[in-house]
Amino acid sequence: MTVHQDFKAELRDAYQVRREQGLTVSRALHDATDEVRSKLIKPLVVLDPESDDDIDRLADLISQCGPYMGVFRRGALQAALREFASPTPPKPDEPTNRWSVVVDRAGDQWVRALGPDFIYGWSHAGGFPDNVGGWTAYQEIDAVKVLSSGVEPGEPS
Repeated sequence: MTVHQDFKAELRDAYQVRREQGLTVSRALHDATDEVRSKLIKPLVVLDPESDDDIDRLADLISQCGPYMGVFRRGALQAALREFASPTPPKPDEPTNRWSVVVDRAGDQWVRALGPDFIYGWSHAGGFPDNVGGWTAYQEIDAVKVLSSGVEPGEPS
């Protein structure tokens, strides 16, 4: 049996048990393992050919795949469609106040310990107080969320 057949068999068995108990298919799917659900439930992408936004966005993502759309670019096209279905949120604007805090995609926190005049004013929060790891520019941080906008100039820090 293939892996996909194994998943289908597990779901069929779960459905049979639920049906005998008088429950619905949705309950059988609910009781299936996360692995089975992730193999059987896929995100749906709907593209409106009349929507300029949809067409422009898809064209932009496909153009990033390169000029040749053959077998070697299949992964890039798949990544573009996944990005279309579940867009990566934009990077937040850089907070410029001292003691601003952002979190990156890995869940690490970064603190702006130096004022806005310093490009390399950010430090990994785990590096304080000795600033282990050195100073970093905001452009080098894969920030996804601003936790604190810091202290306004003139406020006590």
